[in-house]
Amino acid sequence: SLRYPVAFQGKERVVYAEGEIFLEVARDEKHPFFVMLNGMKVEVLGTSFNVNSYADENYTEVTLVEGHVAAYVDDKSYDLLPSRQLHSFPTRRSSDLENESVDVRTVNVNDYIAWKKGQYVFKGRSLEEVAKVLERWYDMEIIFENEKSKKTVYTGVINKEENFDAFVLRLRETSSLSCRMESNRLYIR
Repeated sequence: SLRYPVAFQGKERVVYAEGEIFLEVARDEKHPFFVMLNGMKVEVLGTSFNVNSYADENYTEVTLVEGHVAAYVDDKSYDLLPSRQLHSFPTRRSSDLENESVDVRTVNVNDYIAWKKGQYVFKGRSLEEVAKVLERWYDMEIIFENEKSKKTVYTGVINKEENFDAFVLRLRETSSLSCRMESNRLYIR
């Protein structure tokens, strides 16, 4: 979801995002553009970038395609240049107060914006992570019957134009996992 005013008023342009969104923002030094995410504020300095910030996930990602952004997490600023990704997730301190852990890395941005073309690219991701994407995309529920199946590493491209059964078939063919469908639920063991 993306919340924004009918017309921007004042000096700043501010939007609120949840989910996965690709933005292209025109540079306007007199009216800076900010994206408010779950626990993060991103200042956009004329650029195109992808954000991934679902309420039911424990991380937020900002992937810069071109231009420049500054991300603010826990009163710290992180400057991103093209092909850089900021990955932020909550951690616990000994006092049980939540704090954000931040990782900035170089990535292939095409892997993170392929969803715009109806594809998801997964490289070395846990099947549990893949399942969260597929559940949203196909309106399915994926249930893991043991911990080992959750941690199975998955690498591949999933096309949205294919039906969900095509993914299940590939999973059966390329792994030792047992899969069974019941209504709109996939059980994996």
